[in-house]
Order: sequence, then structure tokens, then C-alpha cells
Amino acid sequence: MNIGFFTDVYHPGIDGIVTALDMFLIESAKNGDNTFIITPKYPNYIDSTKNIIRVPSVPFFFYPPYRFGLPGFSTKTYDKIKELKLDVIHTHSPFALGVYGVKLAKEWNLPLVYTYHTLYPKYVHYFFKGKLVTPRMAEKLAKRYTDKCDCIIAPSQQMKDELLSYGVTNRIEVVPTGVNKSDFEAHDNFSIYEKHNLSKSIKTLLYAGRLGEEKNLRLLLNAYKIVEKKFPNTHLFLAGDGVLKDKLKQLSSQLGIDSKTTFLNFLDRQTLSQYYKETDIFVFPSLTETQGLVLIEVMINKTAVVAMNEGGVLSIIEDNKNGLLSSNNVEEFAGCIMKLLNDEALLKRLSQQGYEDALKMSSAKSTLKHIEIYNELIEQKKKK
Repeated sequence: MNIGFFTDVYHPGIDGIVTALDMFLIESAKNGDNTFIITPKYPNYIDSTKNIIRVPSVPFFFYPPYRFGLPGFSTKTYDKIKELKLDVIHTHSPFALGVYGVKLAKEWNLPLVYTYHTLYPKYVHYFFKGKLVTPRMAEKLAKRYTDKCDCIIAPSQQMKDELLSYGVTNRIEVVPTGVNKSDFEAHDNFSIYEKHNLSKSIKTLLYAGRLGEEKNLRLLLNAYKIVEKKFPNTHLFLAGDGVLKDKLKQLSSQLGIDSKTTFLNFLDRQTLSQYYKETDIFVFPSLTETQGLVLIEVMINKTAVVAMNEGGVLSIIEDNKNGLLSSNNVEEFAGCIMKLLNDEALLKRLSQQGYEDALKMSSAKSTLKHIEIYNELIEQKKKK
């Protein structure tokens, strides 16, 4: 089977969507299927893997780290994709490449699948601070896009419910993404304590992800201010990058915790895995997760999690079983962190259960479910 992934987000970016696409690329090849990724071109970036088709692009005005693809401006792009003889088109964003995927699926009479990776109503602040596009408008746009699809993949039941609340009526399948365990197992090539000149007695906290407004990181810093006051022998790492980085550094300084807070930028998978393994607690205050794939990556390394009691996180974390869940409240979030710092037995119990649960969420299982859906849709097209 030849599968075409159309996505506006891919390498050199590093986020949950990129991880999910990489996992599928690897697993589908094991099954003898060919997955091709059609995505914007980045200046001076060279892909290290095959099956990647880059299309002309320009900087994305609203979020400079990303590029806006212009596939319709290149006949070479069209010819190159046509030569792939795709059996199914699967889009991973509703923007330029996603729209192009819709066009080609219609033109070539191919099944069209779309994964709802991102809660777009929570991201409208990127568009002129929410004045250009409102959350309700984002919901309507999402509904309009899904109306064109044969099947929508929701990474969690919570996201299926979200789509249904928009009025989506087309077929929705819940398929958690999962991860490949070996890709996120640390190899102990270095120690984060030695790297940052920290005593082994210090308890470390880690956040990993985009540094954007939707990730609720001001709450994290304010919560850590409370934690640090009662547990001064702690240190907070923030791995990632984004438009909010400078403001978060300023807030850290204003709160007087800058000497206990380290911003790490984006890290490659193996380096990040080492932080996962050696960190005592993973802190994840995001309110906008469709699944929270990073949580599975962390749990594979037997690290306890404190996250928000909201959204797709609930498909992974069960409170007091394999992690702790907090409401969107600074004091409560800080309280969950301090509860684990105070109780070593609880921390170990949650870490172990999290590890066991994470092993059940494999990328291989997710890929097989996707292939099953593709085959069903292809047969339906043939009958029509």
C-alpha cells in the first residue's frame, strides 16, 4: 500500500506530531507498506530519511519557526506525488498541505483520512491575539474541513467528544498514537547532574514541549515558586522552544527562581530521553493536549507525572494510579508536586505503574489499526 501523509508540520520541527509521523514511517515500513510525507521545505535543511517530498514554502507569518507550504505553485511537486501512485491520502493539518491533500484525494478519487492532532480553538491567540480568528470560528473551520474527509482519527476519546461537540458527523475512529519503546530508552551517555553541575541530592522537575501560551507555563513557574520555597533542594528544567521563551525567562527572574530554572531549548530524542530517565518528576500543565504523547515517552523511562485533569491527557493518566492530576490552579498543581517530593513510596509506585501502562501503548499497534482503516476505506471506494 502507498500512503501519502500531507502535513504542514515536520522536521526540523520537534513536537508530538513529528514524533507520531516518524513512528508511523518506521512501523509501516516493517509491514511492507510505503509511507510518503509531503511537507514544506526548510532552507538548508536536508532530510536524513527517504520518502520525504518537500514543497516550496515561505515563512509562516503568525509563527516564524514554521513554514507555510505552497504546493499548488509547483507542477514538479504535483508530478512527483502523482508518480507515487497513492492508495490513500492522510492529512495531519487543515492548512496549506492539508487543503492540497483534499484537492488531490478528490481529483484522484482516493480515500481521505485526517488526524485531529491539535485543539485549534485553543490556538487562536497566535492570529493577532485572537482578534482575527475566534475559538468558535476555529470550531467551524475544523467542522468544515472534516466534512470533506472519509474518516477522522481522534488520538483519544476526549478528542472524539470534542469533535462531536463541533457538530462533526463523519466517521470518527479513536486511535491512540503510541510510541516505540526503544526510541525513548536512555543510553546513559551522560548524566544531567554532571552536565549541569548539580548535586545528586537535588530533586529535579522537567517540562518538555513547545514554549507557547497554550501550554500554560506561567502556571508552572508560579507553582514552582511555591514548591521551591518549601523544597529549596530542587531544580526545574524546561526543554523546548517557542515564542513565549523570553517572557518565561523574565517571569522566572521576577519570581526569584531563575537560579533554580534551566531552559534547555529543543533536544534530540536520545538526549531528551536521558532527561526523562534521570528526572524525578515530569510536570505537564498543558490544557490543550489531544493525547499528550510526551507522557508515554516519559513513563517508558519510569518517571512520575503531574499533569492537568483535562483533555486527551485523561486517556493516558489515571489520578493516583499512574500519575497525579490537578485542576488549573497554581496551588493545587504545586501541591501535587510537593506530595510526590514528600512521599518516595508514592513516587515509585506511580512511576512503576506508569511504565507498565506505557508499554501497552505501542506505535506498532497504532499503525496496524490505521492500516485496517485504510483497507476498509479503499474497499468502500472500489464498491462505489
